[in-house]
Amino acid sequence: MPPERRWCASGVLCALLLGLAPWVSAWATDLPGGGQLQEYFVRQNAGEAVLVRIDGQEAIFEAVISTIEGEVLVASGTPGSRIAPLFQYVPSPSSERQLDIRVTAPLDTDRSRFDMGLSRITVRDDRTGRLARAYQLLSFGLELPPADTAANWSVKIGALLDAASLFESFGMEELQTWSAFYASLITLQGLVTPNLR
Repeated sequence: MPPERRWCASGVLCALLLGLAPWVSAWATDLPGGGQLQEYFVRQNAGEAVLVRIDGQEAIFEAVISTIEGEVLVASGTPGSRIAPLFQYVPSPSSERQLDIRVTAPLDTDRSRFDMGLSRITVRDDRTGRLARAYQLLSFGLELPPADTAANWSVKIGALLDAASLFESFGMEELQTWSAFYASLITLQGLVTPNLR
């Protein structure tokens, strides 16, 4: 899609993202071998955790959140799903910083699109601490493991089931459902993938 580097395909989306800072800027580009890359820049305040939700439709994708200096904070993916959202939790820093969010979809279609949402989280008491813990468990369950082994994925499944239980206690049905969905998806993949048995 010429030019190679372009602003977000949806002008309305860009206007929303840029007009409602915390989004500093956003751009997208086609990858040389096919697929697409989208990049967003977010300011994170001191003492404030961030939960990023990426809804990708008609695309299997990965997302990496790093500091502007290049330190990777979270690297996650949607294993085998073209419809489920991705959740990434970034713990609170001691000082303000800028985050770089890179969404890569090596395989996409003409109907592929991405929507992003951002929640700022401040832990003030036991209730908000438990909710933050649920977000952390969901995010951890979707992080890419260092190796494709049954042990690594079983830890992810346990985290997702714990997240589902916590979200249920808060009455957050959508997040409970996505947590349980990913736990089931990873379990199913383990049954059909030899190196995950």
